[in-house]
Amino acid sequence: MLTVPQAGILELLGELDCLRRRHIGQFAAARYGSRPEHVMRMLAQLATMGRVQADDAFVMLPGRKPDYDVIRAVDVAMALTGGKMDFAAKGGKGFTLVFSAQGRTFGVTMVGEGMEYIAPMRLRADAKLLTIIFVLSSAEQRKYIQAPENCYFAVQKESGEYQFFK
Repeated sequence: MLTVPQAGILELLGELDCLRRRHIGQFAAARYGSRPEHVMRMLAQLATMGRVQADDAFVMLPGRKPDYDVIRAVDVAMALTGGKMDFAAKGGKGFTLVFSAQGRTFGVTMVGEGMEYIAPMRLRADAKLLTIIFVLSSAEQRKYIQAPENCYFAVQKESGEYQFFK
């Protein structure tokens, strides 16, 4: 029998396949008030039951592999929400991740170097319903993107934290 936090962790992994350990810790702390030592025990129990595979960095469903774009998108979501996400799933139609928090729905899309011109075009009409976060390799890319009103940009700093700007 699973605890409520364990079921929530498995539900999140069911949507995303693989997460960083710290993502799960942030999520469990924000949603369930779980302390780090409880999260470690819960993950150990889930691994013993064969429900997850875990190493020092990642936790994933058995047989799944990390999708590093999704993991980076979750990094952005966690930086923005502190783990207080109501829902998260792999995106479609140009989005890497779609999540909701604080009554808003966000779409995260990665913008590689040289892909700035096409990034907004990849986001279909449903993008009007979301707050869009373009994850850039560098802040310089911003000047090449014709972005709709409902968007923000994120760039990872050397410290690993994300800087958000309009």
